[in-house]
Amino acid sequence: MLHEAKPLFAFTRGGREEVVINGFAVFKAQGSAASPGGNEQLYARSLLKPWQALAVDTFGPEAYWAIGIASHSGEARHLQALNELAAAEGLSLVNLQCPKAKPAQALAAAKLLVNNRGGERVFNFCSGKHLMLLAACRRQGLSLDYLQPTHPLQLQITEALTRRVGRPLAWAEDGCGLQTPYLSIGEQLQLWEDLAIDASERALLLKKVWVTNPKLIGGEDRVDSDIVHTGKGQLLAKEGADGLLVVQSLASRDEPAQGVFIKINSGFVPGHMALALFCKLKAVGARRLNSSLRALLDHLEIKSAEWIPPKQELQSLVAGNE
Repeated sequence: MLHEAKPLFAFTRGGREEVVINGFAVFKAQGSAASPGGNEQLYARSLLKPWQALAVDTFGPEAYWAIGIASHSGEARHLQALNELAAAEGLSLVNLQCPKAKPAQALAAAKLLVNNRGGERVFNFCSGKHLMLLAACRRQGLSLDYLQPTHPLQLQITEALTRRVGRPLAWAEDGCGLQTPYLSIGEQLQLWEDLAIDASERALLLKKVWVTNPKLIGGEDRVDSDIVHTGKGQLLAKEGADGLLVVQSLASRDEPAQGVFIKINSGFVPGHMALALFCKLKAVGARRLNSSLRALLDHLEIKSAEWIPPKQELQSLVAGNE
C-alpha cells in the first residue's frame, strides 16, 4: 500500500528537516530479485507504452515513431513528428480519441493563450501513443474506434502483457482513456530488464528509435529525455503520471543490465523524481553500479542543485538495501 512508502529524501534548512518526500525507490540488477519495495503494486500508466508498441507490432525506423512511446510536452518538434507519422500512415489527427489538453511546455502553452486557443487532442501527453494505435488499426483493417476495451487492438495488448507477466492482471482506465494494468514494482522492473536484453528485431528497432530521439520521448528540460541523452545509447528512461520514473540500462557483453524504479507519493514533480533517483543510485553505491548508471550518478550530482530550493540542503533518507 502507498501508505507504507518510506522517506526518500528531505530538504533541510539549518540542519533541520523542512520538507520530507516519501515514496518507493527500487533497484534491480539483471538476474537478481528487486530490492525491498518491489512487492508494492502500482498502475503502470505511461510506463506501459513500450509494451503497447510491441504488442500491436506497428513501428518503424523513422524518428517520428518515437512519438508513439512518448509522453511529450507539446513542443513544435512533437507536433511535427505527429504530423509526419499521420501522413506516412494515411491518417488524420482528427481521429485521435485522447482527451484535449494544453501543452506541458510553457512556451507552447503561452502561444495557445495568445491565440485564444483552448486545449487540443494533439497536445495530450499520450497523443503519440493514440496515433500509433490508429496506425495499427489501419494496418490491420480494424475499426478506428480503438478506445473501447473490447476492441481487438486492446485485446492484443492485454493478451501480450498477460503472457509476459505470467498471470491474470487487473486493469483500469488511464487518464488518456486507454487501459492500464496493476503490477508490482518488481514485475515492472522485470519487464524493463527483459526489454533491455531482448535481441528480437522489433525490440532492437524500438530501442534504437528511443535512444536516438531523446527529445521526442519527453521534451526540453524533461528528466527522461535528459537521462536518455546522457546515456549515449545505453540508457532507457520513461516518466509516468503521478510520480513515476524508470531508468533501465541496456545489457552489454561486458556488463549486466540494471534498472531503477521511482514512485513519488505526492505525484508528478520531475525534480523530486530526479532527486529520488540520485539518492537511490548514491545509496546503492558506485561500486555496485554498471558504467552507464555510474555516469548517470555523476551527471545527477552536478544537476541536483537545479532541483533543491534556495537556502535548503538535500538530505538522502534512502538506504542502499531499501
